[in-house]
Parts: sequence; structure tokens; C-alpha cells
Amino acid sequence: LTALLGTLASMSREATILFDDDDVACKCRLDLLGDGIVVDPKFPEELDVFKWEKQIRYSPLYQMQAHVYTRAAEIVTGKPHEMLFAVCEWTYPYDVALIPAGASVMDAGRARWEQQRDVWKACLAAGVESQHWPGAGWREPGEVPREEILRAAGLEINDRLDALFGAEE
Repeated sequence: LTALLGTLASMSREATILFDDDDVACKCRLDLLGDGIVVDPKFPEELDVFKWEKQIRYSPLYQMQAHVYTRAAEIVTGKPHEMLFAVCEWTYPYDVALIPAGASVMDAGRARWEQQRDVWKACLAAGVESQHWPGAGWREPGEVPREEILRAAGLEINDRLDALFGAEE
């Protein structure tokens, strides 16, 4: 535990990383960035390790977060990084669990990220501003219809929904 605390204390906190991914300008803010490791703390009332492992494994947001954070860190440092979620109990007995993002989480995160990045890239190519992400219905006068943007990205609407919310199994 002492070695872990020393490692955490030496990490960069709230590191903002600007990077290009497939010619798309990206930005993320990592809670803790160290040499070859990214740590994202979570603070639940009670620590249920099984619940958190399951949530990290199946949540599209945690999957994408793990991929993007480690990819960004690797792009700017030139070294691969491992992603750990530090789940820290907010109340007594203040337990802590370090849950690594395994290969399946990283693979799913990469696939989801690439789909989302490609939709965003198509929005940029179509001249659509950031406030006009192809969303759920309304659009400003002169805005490119979201169906055209999705077609330009090679996606159908159902593909986009699967990318955002996960495919039905």
C-alpha cells in the first residue's frame, strides 16, 4: 500500500491531453497520469467489487474512456499505458479496489471510439459545428440532416445507435 500511495502521489493530476486521432483533433482530461499508467478514481458509498468489475466490463462509457485515455497517453508519451479504475469507498471502512481495464474492455472501447470518432469526422467534413452533433430530431435552419452525415460516415442510423448504446445481444 505504501508503494501504491507513493506512485499515486507522484502522478500528474488533471492532465489535459490534446491529440490527433485519424486527423481528428481530440482532447481529454485524465485524473491521474503516471509512467505507463492511467488511474481514474471512483467514489461510491459502498464498495461492491463484483458490481464495479461488471460495470466497467459492460459500460460503453467506461470502455471508451479506458481506450481513449490510454490512447491519448500513448500518443503524447510514445509509451503504452495501462488503465486502472481505483474504486475508493466513500464511507467507513474506506476500502479501495484497483480494477484494471482488461483486454475485452479495451477492445470494445476501441471499436466504440472508432465509430464515434468517424461520425464526428463526418460532421466536421460536412461543415457541421460541434453544437450540431447529429442528435435526436431537431435541427437548425440550414443544418445538414443527420441522415446525410451518417451516410457520409458510412453508417446507418441503427449502426449509430448500436455504437452509442451497444448492440442488442
